[in-house]
Amino acid sequence: MTTSEYRCQFAIWALMKAPLLISTDVTNMSAATLEILSNTDVIAINQDALGVAGRLVEERPPDAAHLQVWAGPLSAGRVAVVLWNRGETMQEILGRFVNMQLEGSARVYDCLAHEDLGIASGQLVRNVSAHDVAVFVLTPTTGEHEDVGRRGDGGRQQGVAGGSRAWTAAHDAAWAARWRGHGVAYPQSRLAWEAEKQAGSKIYRRRANRR
Repeated sequence: MTTSEYRCQFAIWALMKAPLLISTDVTNMSAATLEILSNTDVIAINQDALGVAGRLVEERPPDAAHLQVWAGPLSAGRVAVVLWNRGETMQEILGRFVNMQLEGSARVYDCLAHEDLGIASGQLVRNVSAHDVAVFVLTPTTGEHEDVGRRGDGGRQQGVAGGSRAWTAAHDAAWAARWRGHGVAYPQSRLAWEAEKQAGSKIYRRRANRR
């Protein structure tokens, strides 16, 4: 496996709340391996108090499943997102908030670059290298989660900005239940995929100079 493929493996394990076990020789790890395994922002997703496993919420095209969006709920109404490019060339991947149980806009925190990327509205779009992932924590800034946990710092709740409403254990319980009852929303058929493609969704646009 390549370094990027190890990064994919660790990100998906973390999102699915799998036990994070190290099977390599810790006295002889490469710098790249150590960086992956010691990423505190990704580990925080795995260890989040809500404890609800993430899952696949979108994939295109449905027959090849090269471009995937994985997402899962975190405490304080936040969402962890993994954009996974299983293809052979860099691709633009689009994840729609509606499939992540989000409405309006959200603050985006990059768990691999360890930086706040600002606000995204309705969707998250990023270029992802072949056989690699991009990992984010989204903190809602509008809708029912407004004023709660303004910064998605790798899964660590930063408190309430403005103080208008406090996120409680009851909110977390309802948030978890909402995700557990949420079905897969990605296109199920070639017909649905072609319909979206004709509509011009960015995710299908292959860049000739990337091939």
